[in-house]
Formats: sequence, structure tokens, C-alpha cells
Amino acid sequence: MDVIQNIGKSIADSFSKSVEAYIAVALVGDSCLRILDKAKKTNKIKFVVGVNLPTPIEVLKELKNRYSSDAKIYRSEFFHPKVYLFRMKDGSLVAYVGSANFTDGGMNTNVELSVSITNQDTCKGILGWFSKVFEEAEPITDNFLANYKEYTVKWTKKRKERENDFNLITKELDIFKEQKAEIEKELAKRRKQEDYYEICKSRAGDVEDIKESIDYYNDFKKIDIPKFLCIGSLGQIRQAYKNELINAVKDGTLRRLFKHLCDEGVTVEQRITDALEGDYKVFGCGKNIITKILTVHNPKKYIVFNGITKQYLDSVHMHFLHGSKFSEQYRQMCQVFAEVCKKTDIKDFAVLDEILLMIQKGYD
Repeated sequence: MDVIQNIGKSIADSFSKSVEAYIAVALVGDSCLRILDKAKKTNKIKFVVGVNLPTPIEVLKELKNRYSSDAKIYRSEFFHPKVYLFRMKDGSLVAYVGSANFTDGGMNTNVELSVSITNQDTCKGILGWFSKVFEEAEPITDNFLANYKEYTVKWTKKRKERENDFNLITKELDIFKEQKAEIEKELAKRRKQEDYYEICKSRAGDVEDIKESIDYYNDFKKIDIPKFLCIGSLGQIRQAYKNELINAVKDGTLRRLFKHLCDEGVTVEQRITDALEGDYKVFGCGKNIITKILTVHNPKKYIVFNGITKQYLDSVHMHFLHGSKFSEQYRQMCQVFAEVCKKTDIKDFAVLDEILLMIQKGYD
């Protein structure tokens, strides 16, 4: 088994040398039709292609013209595999499985990872999987293509909107270039301190204590509010709303909120908006509790926003002003500090919170 970043050359070579090819991918690009030209006319080729991303309609038409009923689409579920299987002249099988779609980017330019597989038992298992998928797939009909055209137009428009949004975010984050450099310098210094690994160990324990208090591993069924409020790590929560939070545990609204905050199927902006001003709002749950739950849920992805965080951001003049909502500012914070932590090798945001506390208190 070999690990390969870009498999374009390997796939092209395999098409030219094989007698059979079985391709199951989420997306096919028009540029890769040239790779198919390398296949010998006697090469038996079967395709199963996804339509969710979507594959351009012109490509589906070409696959239909070239391979007829041996080119199918999979639309009963979201189709996301990247599987390339070839049978060579001597009867042996070779497969390539990984992240690369059958596009120019996937084959040649993106950062991808694929593995080549020559173990025959494994390859036979992949062929069995493909045969089942191929049987479940549907033919590419003219009626489907007619309906699919409108979908591709809408999808392409949304993709361009997302690309524009991403470019805007990138420009926004460039504003903080100087501040990030200063923060990275300060955190890099702290990272080299002898007590760093003790901080990591202590913070991992703190996260587990908080998870236990909210019954994280049991789907938040028995949240212990007194215990949760007594844990000062990641921000001391005010006791003023203790009774309201206990009542929210009893009526199930706090569990509902915590489950929603940990739902990765919803954008973090939407989750925070829902928690602060939407249907999931619970009296007494402000930014500290909300982001504390997010940090405990995934310390590498979500930063905690508490008094320490705010004080530090003010001290380095880093103000996230884009958008009027905290949810948008929070997303920016997570992105900026994720880059900072990666560059300075800070383990996660739970550890970062303790280091920021020490910086604010002036500890060496």
C-alpha cells in the first residue's frame, strides 16, 4: 500500500494498461474526460457518479454517450466515495481509494490523500462493494438531465456566493495580521515554559470535569447545575441564575440547548444565534456558558469567550467588528485563534484560556 498525494498520473496509466475499470466518485470534471481517452477501446469501463455536488451536465451527457448503461448516477443518498479500481491484463486488481474526486483538482492540484491497494482480497472486497453500488444506481436518462440542468445552475450560483464569502473572510482576517504576529510571539514564549505540559494535563482534567457535570457522554440527561457552576475553569459562571438554570434542567430546555450547541450539522453562527435570541434561548445562558459548552464539546475548534478572553482582546486591540451579531464575531475569533494556536503549537482553546489568564495576571 502506497500513500499518494496526487493520483492523476497513476489513474491515467492504469486506464491505458487495464482491461476493466470501475469508478465510483462524487464528482467528475470535464477536464478528466481526456484521461478516459487513454483507455483502450477494448477496456470495459463502469461509472457510478454522484449528482449532489454536482457533476456538470455536459459531463453526464458525455458519460452516457460513451458508456451507455455502464454509466450510472447515484441519488438515493448523498454519494461521496472516491474509488478507482482496475483489472490488469494478467487478471490482477489494483485500487486507488482516498479523497480525490475525478477532477483536475482532485487528480493533480489539490492537497489530497489517496492510497494504492494491490492486496487482492482487499481489491475483491472493493469490487464487491462497487457491484452492489452499481446495482443500486440509476441510468442517466434524458428526462433526468432535463430536470438536472436547473439544479446545476442554482448550485453553481450558490458555490460562487460561498467563494465570495470566503474571500471576504480572508480579507477580514488580514486586518489582524499585526496583532496576530504579536500574539504569536507572546504565546510562543509561553509555549516554551516548563509548566506548559502541566497546564495541558490540568486543562484536560478540567474539560472532563465539566463534561461530567453536564452529563456530556450521556446526552445531557442529568445536568448537575450546582456542580457545573462551581467549576471556575473556562470562565466562572455567575450564581445569580442558579435557580433558573435548575428549572431549565427540569423542563428539558437546557438539555435541548446543549444538544443544539453540539450539533455539528448546524453552522456555529446559527447555533449561537439560536441560543442567544432564537428558539433555543434559555434564561441565564449567556455568551460564557454557550461558548464554554462549545469549547468543552470541541476544544480544538471553539474558543471560550469569557472575561479573560475579552480583556485580552481589548489589551491587544483586536476587535471583531464585522457583522452586528456576536455569532459572526465569534466565528472570526475561532478562525483567527485556531491559526494562532496551530502556528504556536498550543494544544487547544482550553489550554489557551489558561495561558491568557496567566498573561493577564503577569505571570512569567
